[in-house]
Amino acid sequence: MALREHTCWSLHCDRCDTDYWDDGIPHFDSRQEALDYVKDSWLIVGDTMLCTHCADKAGCESLGHQVGDWTDNTHATGITYRHRACHCRARSEWDPPSEHVLTLIDAARVVNDADTKE
Repeated sequence: MALREHTCWSLHCDRCDTDYWDDGIPHFDSRQEALDYVKDSWLIVGDTMLCTHCADKAGCESLGHQVGDWTDNTHATGITYRHRACHCRARSEWDPPSEHVLTLIDAARVVNDADTKE
């Protein structure tokens, strides 16, 4: 059995320290190869690297949350609500508030179940 030592580069976000990737942790032969891999998706300024999620959050911290348009939704239980979220996914707004929507959905399930049993 031959053992070999390997030196490689991997990517870690400077803010959340994530090294999670959908297909496992990629390893690269050079620093430049690793940087090229994320140059279009991560924020790289000097020696600081932020994953897409942390880059979005940092943008919102400096510029303020930029929420999108309201999306009207009708839940399967018949409860209607609207929702909009910031592009960084760190903030969202519900109308009525999400805790009320969840309560209404739970109540509607009880009523709907009672109607089907009669």
